[in-house]
Amino acid sequence: MNVGSLLRANAARFPDRVALIEQEREVSYDELNNRVNKLANKLLALNVRKGDKVSLYLGSCVAWAEIYFALSKIGAVVVPVNLRIKGNELVHIVKNSGSTVLFFDSALKDHIDSMREKLSHTLSLDIEKVSVKASTANGLGEIGKVEAIAAMVVTMIGRED
Repeated sequence: MNVGSLLRANAARFPDRVALIEQEREVSYDELNNRVNKLANKLLALNVRKGDKVSLYLGSCVAWAEIYFALSKIGAVVVPVNLRIKGNELVHIVKNSGSTVLFFDSALKDHIDSMREKLSHTLSLDIEKVSVKASTANGLGEIGKVEAIAAMVVTMIGRED
């Protein structure tokens, strides 16, 4: 049993109970589980696999929990990154951890963009849009909407596919 299966069990037992609260927003277990499943499927479609390490460069928010549960459901490993870390130190942590994916808040987009060359093979997604075209090592691909956070970068560091 993992954290993802605990969410699934709680969604079945207590679908309408509040699972998360962020400011004025309340998310039920059923809604959380559905959103997590959609995100997990998007991550699988992006070739995030069991055992892949994924860095979360986010503050405390519903999106953090959604990503955490989605990663747990697919068997990926969460690498939390302190928001106070900047520049080369962030690049070092992402690369040294072996992270293949870096999620970040849209408020940090300029900061991440300034390091894009150091985070090789990046895939940028603006998930506010209904569908997204993204440049990857394998060409241009249609991604679709992920309703979790405003932006993310996927880094395929050292991945041989």
